[in-house]
Amino acid sequence: YPWNTKIDKVVWRGRITGYTYKDGERPRQKLVQYARDYLDVMDIKPSTAKSKMAQDDFQRYKAILDIDGNAWSARLGKLLCYNSVVIKVESSYVGYWEKELKPWVHYIPVEADFSDLEKTVRYVMDPQNAKQIQQVIKNSQAFCRTKLTMEQYTVDLLWTLLAYRQLLAESPDFLDEWRKNEFKDKETGVLHTYYSYLRRNIHLFIYYGPPV
Repeated sequence: YPWNTKIDKVVWRGRITGYTYKDGERPRQKLVQYARDYLDVMDIKPSTAKSKMAQDDFQRYKAILDIDGNAWSARLGKLLCYNSVVIKVESSYVGYWEKELKPWVHYIPVEADFSDLEKTVRYVMDPQNAKQIQQVIKNSQAFCRTKLTMEQYTVDLLWTLLAYRQLLAESPDFLDEWRKNEFKDKETGVLHTYYSYLRRNIHLFIYYGPPV
């Protein structure tokens, strides 16, 4: 999907999920309603039998909108790997690696109430800003190649487990109770303490890597 052949709009498809405002509406619902006034630059619709679109086909558009649903956006990581710029609605949830993302470096930010969405989309579509927007795409793809890989996920998980083990080691009262509590492995029927089970699996993780 070369840049000069992309559709000059921001795209979004998804279900109307998420928390509910006091007026009974949800952010995604308000987003769809908002976009109806700007059809010249927005292709934003809930997924239906008629409107659904393969996620990879989002790349036919110059920009892809990302908005929270019931929790953090599970699709954000994949969107950052695409060759369209991500316009991200301000989020109440942050995945562990998202704190490393920088607005206007890896994605384009907009307010949670959509007050600057139209202005931002038109800025992205302006040919005079194409060089800047394409650089943001390159930055997000570089982040994808280095941070959003199975190898990096493995390293991140390992450090988290080691930090958790250290926390337990420095909390003797909690650790004593943890050593006493047992549970039965559903597959083998063997009794484990939570402490021994964690310790064993950290060692296996270190020597053999994550399960496949």
